[in-house]
Amino acid sequence: MPRGRPKGSAVPSGALERMIYEIGQRLGEALVRGLEHTVSKGGRAAARPTLAKSPGRPRASSASSGCGVPSCGRAAVARGLCATHYRKARRLNMGEPLSNAQLNELSQDGRKNRKAA
Repeated sequence: MPRGRPKGSAVPSGALERMIYEIGQRLGEALVRGLEHTVSKGGRAAARPTLAKSPGRPRASSASSGCGVPSCGRAAVARGLCATHYRKARRLNMGEPLSNAQLNELSQDGRKNRKAA
């Protein structure tokens, strides 16, 4: 008996082939419905509903301003600090919000005071 679809037949004869054929038909129909829906919306996909507050990490409000440490001109990344001072504050376990004394402490470069070993 020859394998594959018989010539001239639109629907495959085997059970697995029929199942694959039906899945393909349903996928095709779903794609056509989706395209028709998009076209009916003026060529744009439907807008997603907006949440009052988006989940996840909040955006830094001071990202456009500079670092809060005196004499540092770099852009703020998190908690009003540049990346270098943010890492140093985390390393020193400084809480939030940072006081003026803590900001001054962050501005001091402790590496300059280290003695060569």
